[in-house]
Amino acid sequence: MNKKVLHPNCITYRKMIVEHQNYNNLPEIYNNYNDIRWVAAGKSELGKKRKEWWLNIKQKLLNNGIKLDKRAPLQPTCLHIHPTKKKADLTTGIMWDLRYVYPGKIILKQINKIFNTSYLISDTEEGAKTTIFKIIDDLYKNENFKNLESIFPGILKNKNVQKTKEFIEKEYVDKFYSKLSPGAYSNCPDRLDGYHDYCLGNRHITDKGRSKENLQTYGRDRRAYENWADGDWKAASRLMKLINKYGKSPDHVGPISLGFCHRPSFNIMTKAENSAKGNRLTLKDFNQLMIEEKKEEIVSWHTKPFWDLVKNNIKNENDVKKLYKLMRRNIDCVLIILYEVLKLGHKNFLQSLLNPQYAYFKNDMKFENFNKETGKYSSLIKTPANRKENENNANRYIEISFEALEEYEDKKNRRLANMSSKDLATYVEIFKKNPNKETLVNIYTQIAKKLISNTF
Repeated sequence: MNKKVLHPNCITYRKMIVEHQNYNNLPEIYNNYNDIRWVAAGKSELGKKRKEWWLNIKQKLLNNGIKLDKRAPLQPTCLHIHPTKKKADLTTGIMWDLRYVYPGKIILKQINKIFNTSYLISDTEEGAKTTIFKIIDDLYKNENFKNLESIFPGILKNKNVQKTKEFIEKEYVDKFYSKLSPGAYSNCPDRLDGYHDYCLGNRHITDKGRSKENLQTYGRDRRAYENWADGDWKAASRLMKLINKYGKSPDHVGPISLGFCHRPSFNIMTKAENSAKGNRLTLKDFNQLMIEEKKEEIVSWHTKPFWDLVKNNIKNENDVKKLYKLMRRNIDCVLIILYEVLKLGHKNFLQSLLNPQYAYFKNDMKFENFNKETGKYSSLIKTPANRKENENNANRYIEISFEALEEYEDKKNRRLANMSSKDLATYVEIFKKNPNKETLVNIYTQIAKKLISNTF
């Protein structure tokens, strides 16, 4: 795999961070070759040490009377001790503000409509400067400035531009307002400074498969496809878009990356909360899933054998942590087997396991009695469609699903820690004798029993 090349500004930025006193005593900043150990996986021993360090810093701040936003576990701490509040993007070197100062796409669209402007967040230096403060400076004397009251209530109470910016900072920026975004989201403790290395305007050109077009349909185009998830993925995607429209972030109760379905059912969070949670599973999530399972299928077919074997053993938060770790291992095993089936030449069979039929509905789905605060609705109304666009959508879904398996060769060797080569060979031979879905289910049941046996 290609090693990422750091922009000179990023190298300078990292050097500044590790030499700053705010990061004194952070565990193992340098390796044996005196290179900066910038990355530490959260589950690794070093990652755990660093998380403990961050938690201690957080507690010290709280003990000193510092008020930290409670909606995200460590991001407020990372921001508070950051010496410049600006971060260099890994590949472009552009400096982005780490505070919640960048209006989201919907807000920018509203502002551009009100003032006939063309602000946008892009991967350019100008994009990094398009903060809410710059917009206020630019537009304060515009006769339409009063219309910003509908977006930022209270903004007109202030007598001059400086007071207006101070108000926005106190009431919106410092409170992690959901309609604003930081230049980079929290990634603590995985990154030494606590932030993702790819900044706001750069994700579409640095993150494989995430073009601007794909980012607009991220929940539909990548996660569900790559994990071969069951569920009405198009309806789920439309609901995600609707929730985003109101400045909220939809959270899968059962993460797709753990083997759960991509359903049109979400919990509502702020962007900060959802970014901090990631794909973790909590006891509250588990209990909610158990209730929802009585009404609909919540787990994909390939993970159902594992789920059915283990779900009744979950009693407390510690059990959920064990469950989360095992489900991550299980989905790796699922994909390893699917990849081997593809290598055997059974592409048509694998395609029969996908669900392209959900593409053939019009985009203007109606979520009756939708509640923007909870994300809940009373019923879903869909209209069948047969347009070429829908066929392209279905084909794209299939294409990406297979691309994900074909790319798995790069990951397989390190993933095989979850399955011995001997077991893999055995499972492949079993499938060769009876190449059908029932055989796969039996294989996944055997894998699940082995994973669970040493834990529950």
